[in-house]
Amino acid sequence: MKLHRYAMMTFQIPLPEVATWGYTTSEGVEVFINNFESSRPPQQGAQPSLEFLMPVALPTAEPTRILLHAETSTAYEVVHPAQIRLPDAPREAAERALSEMGGVLGLLSEAPWTLSSPRPYLMVSAESDEERETLRATKRIVLPPWRPAPAMHGQGLRQPLNVSQLLSDRPDGVLLLGAATGAGRGVAKLHELFRVFENGFGTAGGTLLGPLTTFLQSYPDWDLEYSRDEVRHWSFELRHPATHADLKWSTRIAYDSDVERYLYRIEQAAYDVLFNKENWNRSDCRRLMRWAFSAAQRLDGETIVTDSARLRTSASMDHFGSFPLAEGILLHTDHLDENWLMGDWYFSEKELASFTGSDEPGDVIPP
Repeated sequence: MKLHRYAMMTFQIPLPEVATWGYTTSEGVEVFINNFESSRPPQQGAQPSLEFLMPVALPTAEPTRILLHAETSTAYEVVHPAQIRLPDAPREAAERALSEMGGVLGLLSEAPWTLSSPRPYLMVSAESDEERETLRATKRIVLPPWRPAPAMHGQGLRQPLNVSQLLSDRPDGVLLLGAATGAGRGVAKLHELFRVFENGFGTAGGTLLGPLTTFLQSYPDWDLEYSRDEVRHWSFELRHPATHADLKWSTRIAYDSDVERYLYRIEQAAYDVLFNKENWNRSDCRRLMRWAFSAAQRLDGETIVTDSARLRTSASMDHFGSFPLAEGILLHTDHLDENWLMGDWYFSEKELASFTGSDEPGDVIPP
């Protein structure tokens, strides 16, 4: 079976020309430009020449969007009735390939960009007669249960709050957490969040682990379930491969898709540290409650919500927590035949009823 994983690369500016090409990653994944819009292909046989990038007429200019496509072989498990389940490893390798090619195109274009998951973002295609029979009898690729988007940490702009006055002893911390929110997602955001911790406690690496854990566990009223093991995972399994590219601290570097699913809890911790750590740039763990969460997430994903919480109305990430979900970007799939199966997540009531025989309660998407 062939697995196909897609990501939409959106540039903040229009690019005049885009050539379609691809390559094979070190993990054996084929990754390439499938299609693009708001740009044009280069003229065939044209020699390199001067290229002039015109001023961008924001906000009316259409940004260039490139559909990246990664494909690799995958095993599969038939889950009755009419469903198949895919292992994680091939998909994760494909997501790393998409992240890698995004970086390649980013450095070639020198333009700000983001990666997101369109609808659908996962497909499989048959490579043998047996697989063709399987896909013809299959209606659904099992995706992880749908998770609502987590609540916002900040209070929003509906009422004034002079943070620079409230936190006058830690202007660097304010700027660092502001930079983290501006960084958006992925490894860049992880870097900025850890700089908040390091600036707040005046230490880094292994010596940060104990004080940070103790502080997070002291939040009053709510048990947010922070543990030393979780904070250790952030510090050593995420930050090291995301920060140290010499491979002395880890066997490989981390991509955005490796860290994205952990960022909400890390950012939640950074808000708590910035506002409520009593002594800034000191290694002690004393707390002074200047601010309280209107909503917070426990380790198991459960969200505690108050009457003043700010809630998102749509999911922010795809089902695997790898890339932001852009459901408004729909792929053209009418040309696909019965040898292909899309990993979609919207079904009719009749189709949903046919999946109720699944062997795992979390597998069936509720209507």
